[in-house]
Formats: sequence, C-alpha cells, structure tokens
Amino acid sequence: MRSEPAAVQGYVIDRLSAENLPDLEDLYQAVYGQRPATGYFLKKYDTAYSGAVYLGFIAYNQDNIAIGYYGVMPCLIRYGDRLILGAQSGDTMTHPDFRNKGIFVELSKLTIELCRRQDIRLLFGFPNQHSYHGFVTRLGWRQTETMDFFVIPIRTLPLAAVARRIRLLKGAYRRYCRFILGGRNDAGRKMPNSVIEDGYNGLWRSEAYMQYREYTDNHVIRIGAAIAWLKIDNDLIIGDLALAD
Repeated sequence: MRSEPAAVQGYVIDRLSAENLPDLEDLYQAVYGQRPATGYFLKKYDTAYSGAVYLGFIAYNQDNIAIGYYGVMPCLIRYGDRLILGAQSGDTMTHPDFRNKGIFVELSKLTIELCRRQDIRLLFGFPNQHSYHGFVTRLGWRQTETMDFFVIPIRTLPLAAVARRIRLLKGAYRRYCRFILGGRNDAGRKMPNSVIEDGYNGLWRSEAYMQYREYTDNHVIRIGAAIAWLKIDNDLIIGDLALAD
C-alpha cells in the first residue's frame, strides 16, 4: 500500500515488493553510477527461508522516480538453544538530488515499525561513515562492538578492476577465479559460524541460508582440514574460517 508520510511532504512511499524491485536498480544506477548485476536484488531480497520477506520501503517523487530506499534482510539467529528471527540492515540509498531532506530517517522508522509487526527480535548492521551518524543520533541505534579486519597487500595485475568496468569480461573473470580455486571450491556449501562454535550467539547458517547467500559470488573452500568462506571482488575477502583442531 502506498502512503504519504506527514513528516516530509512531496513524495510517496511503497513497501518493497517483487513488482517494484526494478525501481531499486534505477536508484542504484543514480547513486553509484552503474547498474547491479541482473537479478541481484531479486535474489538478495528473496528471504523466504527465514519466514519474512520484503522488509523495506521505497520513496518516490511526484514523477514516480525512486529517490530513496531503506530495507533489512531477515535471518535466523541462534540464541541459546533456540532460533529467533532477526534482520541485518541492508541497502541505504538516497538519490543525489534529494539528500538531506529527511528521507533516510522517515524510511528507516517505517522499516523498524514493520520489523516490530513481523516479530523481528533483533536488528544489526555494519554502517559506513555516511550512514553511521544517522543510525546512532537520529534513530537511537547503539554501537556494541567495532569490527577488526586485516589487510594483506599484494602486487598483481588488476584483473578484477578491469572485469568490473567491462561487463563482457565479468563472466570470464568468474570462470578464471573458479579455475584458480580448483578442486578446493565448494566444500559441501557448509560453513559453520565460528562465533557459535566459540559458544556465543550468532547467525544460524542453515543449508537454506547458504543457498540464499549464493546471490553473491562467494565460495566455500577446503584446504586440508580447514574450511574458509570467501568472496572474490577487487580483493579476496575471507569472511570466516573453521580451523582444524
């Protein structure tokens, strides 16, 4: 259902749905200067495995052009000996011509209220430097931890950067990556959450979740008795490790 918020006049709001997903592609193009891969948002927001779908809102101007979006991706959280419904804060986009007009805050409030009605028990996210201030000061989010990461620079040909700029090379580059990974690729698509393995609560990586995550070009590989979950983009990003005892 489309409605016009009282706080900010001049635009209308739709809840995210399968029908308006193409509008997200147009907004992405306006914000980042390039279109996402075909079917990217369709797969990313197909979270039916969790029991909840399409938790987000798109703002449109009077010409029916998408000018803002905020949404979350539902997921299952292992909490003690039970599973609860949570959600990860996802894409935050505002058209360059409509920033600083309160659109982000309005869409966020609507999404959070929708999450309450869907019995989402926990929201979490990893905001960048642009959205952090709005989340903490305007929406009352609380920072609990700071994530550390390690970078190992290497010198090599910038094949990933070239493939990203030239659409025709993307498929060839993916095949090249799979060739380099060789027989290590796809260790049964099973990747236990190291946080849960260490006795904490965390995201439950069921088989259905791992299938859902295939909307990105990620890999589960085995090296000896160790398993690694990684993604190859401009960098080789290791998201989690399950090491041998």
